[in-house]
Amino acid sequence: MIELLDSIEAPKRNDTGPVRLSVLDRYKEKNLYIMGKLENGVLKHGETYTLMPNKLKIEVDWLFDTEERGVPYAKPGESVRIRCKGVDNENEVTRGNVLCSNDDLCAIFNVFEAEIQVLELQEQQIIANGFKCILHFHTYIEECTIDIKCEIDRQKKTEKKVKFVRSQARIKAFVKTNNPLCGEKYERFPQLGRFSMRFEGMTIAIGKILKYKPYTK
Repeated sequence: MIELLDSIEAPKRNDTGPVRLSVLDRYKEKNLYIMGKLENGVLKHGETYTLMPNKLKIEVDWLFDTEERGVPYAKPGESVRIRCKGVDNENEVTRGNVLCSNDDLCAIFNVFEAEIQVLELQEQQIIANGFKCILHFHTYIEECTIDIKCEIDRQKKTEKKVKFVRSQARIKAFVKTNNPLCGEKYERFPQLGRFSMRFEGMTIAIGKILKYKPYTK
């Protein structure tokens, strides 16, 4: 088992690109604190970043690692806690927000096209247009609706229009959520471009975002 674990290549993360930190939680204790996971770039103490989707400017007043030590910076893959300057109202920060470099902001959307691998469905269950389930997307948990664009035949490398699919199908589909999401295309930031779907307590599909329609109010 140890040899097998040692043979697994760790996921590659970019510590030279723009900052992307997905917010998991926040709380107020004199100052506002944000907890999350750094997916890309290097987060630095004393620097100012933009929190999406509200475009709030937040200064990293203090940065703590998982052992509650103050650190000067954090690298991709690390979970951190940030003491913030610039935000007094904790309700302006919610789970699923993304802290970004000021000159490179993540996208906001509530409709996206995805490639989806359907896993094991319950007996007689199908996925058709209008199917509703729960989307788990980095730190978001949102209800979503699926509209099938086509089914993908991996062996023949062809696509065909279908009205529904069953277990183990691979499809391209449009996914819509009621609330806007912050994220990226899979090809640019895999950690912020992949998702899973659950229905009645079961994980029924996994997927990746191919493209999105920018959100407008």
